[in-house]
Amino acid sequence: MSKGRIIFKEWKIWQAGIPWSLRWFIWVILLRPIVDNLYFLKNISPLLSPGYWVGLLTPLLCIYAIITLKSPKTSKLDRFFRVWALSISIGTMLIFLFDPLTLLSFEFLIKLMLPIYLYPMLRRLIRSEQDLHQLVYTFLLSFIPVACILLFEITVNPIRVEESRGMSRIQGNFGDVVSYGLYMAF
Repeated sequence: MSKGRIIFKEWKIWQAGIPWSLRWFIWVILLRPIVDNLYFLKNISPLLSPGYWVGLLTPLLCIYAIITLKSPKTSKLDRFFRVWALSISIGTMLIFLFDPLTLLSFEFLIKLMLPIYLYPMLRRLIRSEQDLHQLVYTFLLSFIPVACILLFEITVNPIRVEESRGMSRIQGNFGDVVSYGLYMAF
């Protein structure tokens, strides 16, 4: 029991020492289960969907962190990443040839280019093995609400079967069971 408290105290100290331009990402990880649960607000209005807000702010905040924080020493992996990022960028821009200037094409642009701006930001956040461990611990903390909701759904049984794209799928608070599977697999 006390070991858990020590770990949590270390995590609090670690995240408090991170600049705001990177700390937002830790809070996005922690709040992701709540954001995912509010996914269906997009049916009322896209402006009410926290998922859309996170999806829009993530690239902007990543770019802000990349610009304002010192870049770590370049590795061989970084060089390979740049080549891969260039090919992804060219492929993603081809979307505009087939579907120019629509909301859906911008949504795909942001989603497909996520690794291109997330990787350099994470290179600034993860500078040591401790940073990596604390980031994994953050993800484990974010699993607590997911575990509580899953326990609720198993005991109270609000899980339902819905038709989507001509197929039946099991759906709960997280849209479908794949979200639970991703958290549990990690």
